[in-house]
Amino acid sequence: MVISMDCTCKTNRYGLPLLDVVGFAATGSTFHLAFAFMRDEKDHTYKAMLGCLLEAYEALGLAAPRSILTDKEAALLTAIEFIFPDTKHITCTWHINMNILKNPRPLLADQVAQARREARGDNSSYRLTPAEAQEDREKAEEGWKKMLQR
Repeated sequence: MVISMDCTCKTNRYGLPLLDVVGFAATGSTFHLAFAFMRDEKDHTYKAMLGCLLEAYEALGLAAPRSILTDKEAALLTAIEFIFPDTKHITCTWHINMNILKNPRPLLADQVAQARREARGDNSSYRLTPAEAQEDREKAEEGWKKMLQR
């Protein structure tokens, strides 16, 4: 079985993180396994919550999940490795995509600069002038905005 674990961003009226555990059936449908309001998102809290989940699995005679899908939160990963040591971790592609959308601007500027050098036929270690670097950043930002509007 594959399950997914994620915490809300304290959006409830108590301001507490809500751990949501969802399972994926072989038919492609999803189902809720567990919910837990947590005091914080620290290792020991996740270990306590996952310990309860493990107890439920054992009481029902179920094998531990084969894979757990998460947003790669460090405290949750530590708890998973401790409670479910034989379970594989998978990083959620939605979270990967969100990080790509949030953090690529410097990478895009570098790629534009590299493309410009290649277009000029200059494969040396030519450094851009500050004005060229600024122009490249502006072009990357403009391209980025156009892409987000699609």
